[in-house]
Amino acid sequence: MLHGIERYNPNNCSALEDYLEMQCSDHGYDLEANLTLLKLYQFNPSKFSLDVSRSCALIEALQS
Repeated sequence: MLHGIERYNPNNCSALEDYLEMQCSDHGYDLEANLTLLKLYQFNPSKFSLDVSRSCALIEALQS
């Protein structure tokens, strides 16, 4: 999902958000997935939803 043009498909937001929740609960980290999600939010602001469980995306992406 994170290769080529498919990487920035807005339909991938929900899968990346679910993956982010998994990272937060497992204390994992996937820089590429987190940056891709933030880029999708940048180009598709209507997809952006900042709730407590997903707010760690911003923190995770900025940690690197």
